[in-house]
Amino acid sequence: MRIRPARRTRRSSRRAGAALALALGIVASVFAARCTFDGLDQYASGSNDGGPDGVAEGSTDGAPLDVSPACSACTDAQSCVQGKCETCSATWSVPYAAVGANGHYYQPSTSTLYVSGSRQVGDAAATGYFAFVDSCTGTLERALDPPTIGDAAVGSLGQSAPSGSTLFVGAGVPQPPNAGGYATFNLTSQSFASLFGVPKFSSPPHTDEIWEIATANGHLWMSGTTLTDSPPQSPVIVKSNGAGSACAAVLPYSGMSGRAIAATAADVYLAIAGNDVQVLHFGESSCPTTSPCSCAPSWTSQPFTLTNNMNTMGAHRSTIIGSTLYVVGWAIKQGSTTDWEGYVAQLDLASKAWGPTYTYDPTAAIDAFVNVATDGAHLYVSGESGWDGVDYATASSEVVVLPVPLVANSTATIIDVPPLRVAWSIDLDATGMVLTGASSGTDSRSVRCTRTSCPP
Repeated sequence: MRIRPARRTRRSSRRAGAALALALGIVASVFAARCTFDGLDQYASGSNDGGPDGVAEGSTDGAPLDVSPACSACTDAQSCVQGKCETCSATWSVPYAAVGANGHYYQPSTSTLYVSGSRQVGDAAATGYFAFVDSCTGTLERALDPPTIGDAAVGSLGQSAPSGSTLFVGAGVPQPPNAGGYATFNLTSQSFASLFGVPKFSSPPHTDEIWEIATANGHLWMSGTTLTDSPPQSPVIVKSNGAGSACAAVLPYSGMSGRAIAATAADVYLAIAGNDVQVLHFGESSCPTTSPCSCAPSWTSQPFTLTNNMNTMGAHRSTIIGSTLYVVGWAIKQGSTTDWEGYVAQLDLASKAWGPTYTYDPTAAIDAFVNVATDGAHLYVSGESGWDGVDYATASSEVVVLPVPLVANSTATIIDVPPLRVAWSIDLDATGMVLTGASSGTDSRSVRCTRTSCPP
């Protein structure tokens, strides 16, 4: 564990110009190349299924976990499993050979980690991979390799978002005629039930994508982008009833991409990225779940950028604490196409004003934040540093812990994650954290750490 003072806090400012709007899609594809199949970008896991407290619920990314009263009696050496304090392994590491583990859903109350990903063999189409891990002992109990619905195999799987007894999992669906899609997994029967495609936003043969999913009030929300192969692209917001019917609305922000999405019971916040980052607010009940349709934001934040930004930014994930939205991502620095810095941006939802920002730039290569979880008092931000953009052996994975709210001179605690090269997913439980990501260019792992250190 390392203690590092925060980088200089920067305030947001408007950056002019769109010279690298085309480059945005190219740069984004560097991240997506490891896990893009049939037009569906599979990114980090978890949901932003928001509860009335404004913090994501459902034991997923961004959520304080273990809400059972019995959990308060657990010691540092115990975990809360189905409402009881049990002594579990403080740290463990589970490998997935030749699998791209793109996401996970963590249920500490049942001591289960559901890991979603894909397996690519030669030039054959990628197939889905869905693993069940005992999060108390770190045992890989079984895997659906590939999952099936009836007699049909499910394609590549990405991030997931829960709603009641259903887990929605991003799934590769051939396009055209689909931009991507999702599968439904029944948490009670422990089986996949259905697969739905989201209709394309553009005409063939152009490429569209679904980027991230979240759930609220039984609805499934998705962010995406149209014309990723033929800029200028535009962001897309999708609202579905979770049973195949959906409203997909292309938003009038040319040159931007639909990225991080967070939802509470009443509100949905979509971060769009391009030359800068903006947040769009939607009322959860204001958009339909059928097409044709319109779904317009009720307000849009001021643009956010960094002083060193080369007009190319990404917004990977976001989470809500009280009345503040935190967005994590990356920006390419001026004068370089290979030197990136990670950032955490803070938006006050009441005033719609951007606050202090934390940046992470330990190397002259690709340093990026890709996910975030919270215990309500701190942000646990996962990502990578030192990646050359080609070989994951060059990258290192860290968790950056920041107290909230961010201030001008925040001090970050840096926790190294040696088993991983990049941590696409992160969740917290009562005593530690669980991460899933790439351990090499072909393999993946899930890792359990304490709040201060990870296994070697």
